[in-house]
Amino acid sequence: MDTTELLLLRDMSVEQRQMYSMEMTNVRKKPSTTLLLNFFALHYFYLEQPGLGILQWFLCFFVIGIFWVFLDLFRSKHLTDRFNSKKAVEIAGTVKMLYPGK
Repeated sequence: MDTTELLLLRDMSVEQRQMYSMEMTNVRKKPSTTLLLNFFALHYFYLEQPGLGILQWFLCFFVIGIFWVFLDLFRSKHLTDRFNSKKAVEIAGTVKMLYPGK
């Protein structure tokens, strides 16, 4: 759990926290999986960015995509953390709207 999630949970009731935790468990992505998929240039599909995934595959035929894959080896944790933070904000907003608490 990162600081974004801690800040979001701070303003939630117990019921909202439970719903949030259940939803985040379903959508949270693991950095290790992202890193593994990066070796096959599939990590953008895992992170729900198929447009970038297709572009990267296409560019692999022109060598520049291979450099992109190599750079993403070092950025995989950051990409995963950014995805999880974005999903955390979305889910927190939905939970607060559907389960009004505090």
